[in-house]
Amino acid sequence: MFFKSLPLLSLSATLTLPLLTTAIPQTTPSNPTTNTLPDGDARTIPDITGLAAAAAAAGRDPPDLGAIALSFPPGVDSGKAFLSSIIPAGPFNVSTRSDPQFPGRTIYVPLGTGEMKVPVVAWENGICYKYGTMYADFLTQLASYGYLAIAPGPPYDQVPGFTTYLWQRQSIDQALAASIPGLNLDTTKIAIGGHSCGAGETERTAGLDSRVTTNMVFNGAAAFDEGTLAVANKSGGSLDGARELGGASGATPGAAVDLSKPVDLSAIKCNETITGAITQPTLWLHGGATDIGVAVETDYACLKKLKPALLQVKASINVGHLMTYFIPRGGITAEMTLSWLGWQLKGDLGPEGMGYFVADGAMARFRGWNITMSGMMY
Repeated sequence: MFFKSLPLLSLSATLTLPLLTTAIPQTTPSNPTTNTLPDGDARTIPDITGLAAAAAAAGRDPPDLGAIALSFPPGVDSGKAFLSSIIPAGPFNVSTRSDPQFPGRTIYVPLGTGEMKVPVVAWENGICYKYGTMYADFLTQLASYGYLAIAPGPPYDQVPGFTTYLWQRQSIDQALAASIPGLNLDTTKIAIGGHSCGAGETERTAGLDSRVTTNMVFNGAAAFDEGTLAVANKSGGSLDGARELGGASGATPGAAVDLSKPVDLSAIKCNETITGAITQPTLWLHGGATDIGVAVETDYACLKKLKPALLQVKASINVGHLMTYFIPRGGITAEMTLSWLGWQLKGDLGPEGMGYFVADGAMARFRGWNITMSGMMY
């Protein structure tokens, strides 16, 4: 069972991290939530991702996200060393590489899948960076359960500029045209997903691309205008605040975001043209009230109003804006994501697929999530 093999977070120290931008002030953990797992272990989830503790448990140095946000990573050799330290929990080993069939991207390929059909996950990064191994822990975990994951940018290095939703659509184009030896790619089952800035791109792609089977909008929303990105970046302001929330949290180009205060959702307006165009089942995630990507609450409610019959799941857990993407095996975020993908792309109606969410999300709640569902179940 994949959720039993994920690392548990039990933190005794406070970790201060920049949240993918140099303009955002630091916060400290508050109001931890503790749950008792089936094996009797205790798990504490504070308002941070547990990067230091999880990295130490895996024998790795904790990642410096401040450095990551500015220059990914210091060189190819260190990037390869980092990737070699990732050991996913799924049944398949994973090859992380560039491929001429996927120009400008990194692919995560499950190995030894035989004749098994392998669905596609087209991913977009936080800050809309072009760096293919930025979310390597998380995407390797997904691929190890039999998914081809595609991320923007090459491995080991960041290239100049930022993605738009067109990059995600191009990733789908590339998957449809690709032929990967030893991989029985199922291009009738395509998930799109993204974190933070990439979540807004995902939401826009969802309403435009009929090839998409399901959407995963994590820690961000379509309540932004892509044209503000360059302005916010050049001014030293908060990319996530200025771009994704359109200044709703007090973030305008050149300003900082106070993450010690909950985001004012009343100031965030749904773009009904973008959000209302979504036709696929959608999973919305955020990391609690101080997550600057909490705008998913607005767009979830908006889509529910516009299309009440459409299946949606909204879930939150108090781990902050970075969730657990950067800890070994992607943590609780990868667990939720794999359950959703199993249900939506592989038809898994068991306890690790649909069963994770149904019955009022009993299993998800037990694992620490606050979960709400709407629309048709299946």
